[in-house]
Amino acid sequence: MQSNKLLIIVDCDGVLTDYKCYYSPEGKLFKVFDSRDSYAIKNLHKLGVFLHILSSDVGSAKIIEARAAEWEVPVSVAKDKAVALRKILKKYPNKKVIYIGNGPEDLACIDLVDYFYAPIDSCSEVLNTDDEKVLILKRRGGEGILEEVQEQIQLEIR
Repeated sequence: MQSNKLLIIVDCDGVLTDYKCYYSPEGKLFKVFDSRDSYAIKNLHKLGVFLHILSSDVGSAKIIEARAAEWEVPVSVAKDKAVALRKILKKYPNKKVIYIGNGPEDLACIDLVDYFYAPIDSCSEVLNTDDEKVLILKRRGGEGILEEVQEQIQLEIR
């Protein structure tokens, strides 16, 4: 797999975060991101891998966009992930696509991608999918998923 021919589409909640919602006493929502993913994103950028975050969490769009801006990764937020993914794929023609998701709404994208990766703590619909594209990762969501994926990619391109 050539890294400059690779696009990684990553869900946010349950993949980049632990799926928990944290609230301040004033009622402000917070999400926790693993710093290992920040390091992995830098390494993936150096390898020439393209990344794009795709989330259906409209209510958390500002939080996701703020974190993605620090990573210099584009974000799409849409209720219908398959429709949004088709639009994203038009921007990245001729790329192998890895999709990283954990929920039933992510399974709608499986036929549009080359590989589908899922954290070990994904929902049962994802974990029990018998599609050969699905690879269950060793880590839980929010625990450096992109670091694990980056390590796999580096092994494949060597």
